[in-house]
Amino acid sequence: MTNLSKRQYLKAAGVSLAALSLGVGGTLATAPVAPSVAGPDVAAQSGRGRDRLDYERDDNGDIEFDYLDLSFETKNRDQDIELDVNSGQVLLDFESDSRGRDLEVSLEVGGEMIDLEASDGDVELEAEGDSDTFEDDDGEIEYKGDAIQLEWDEDNNELDITGDVMLEYDGDELEYRDDDTMLEWESGVDFEARRTR
Repeated sequence: MTNLSKRQYLKAAGVSLAALSLGVGGTLATAPVAPSVAGPDVAAQSGRGRDRLDYERDDNGDIEFDYLDLSFETKNRDQDIELDVNSGQVLLDFESDSRGRDLEVSLEVGGEMIDLEASDGDVELEAEGDSDTFEDDDGEIEYKGDAIQLEWDEDNNELDITGDVMLEYDGDELEYRDDDTMLEWESGVDFEARRTR
């Protein structure tokens, strides 16, 4: 298989999905199975019906990944991110530029909503729902609701969202988890996604 190009291939087997990026290190992993290799744009059979997975990493290292109601894309040589989730239970729109110095995130889950924009020291936060506390302490914002808890550290460009969903981001790494999907990304190094149930 040494004559293969860097084009990614998808692995599909039974109720599992896996994508393997030959030569550049991107993966989609699920429970261990004996995989079969197939070409791009494979539709794999799952327990919930046919789920379509599309994955590609180009020569610049940028990723395009679509699975179920989740879409993930990197730009600018795998440094800037767009992550969208629209599952009905979770509505998430996340976008970062300049390695996290410019950030926008909107999240609706569990009857609550947050909208955070941070750019060059300017921060705007809007929240709707059952808020317990809010604190702004010299560039560190902390918001606590029933379904969403958010912490933003401007000095380190670190975002931490917990509650009904989990999202951690620091400019170089992102981790996202909800009831259906888990995604991990490290700029220029690794990409992994899997079902959580």
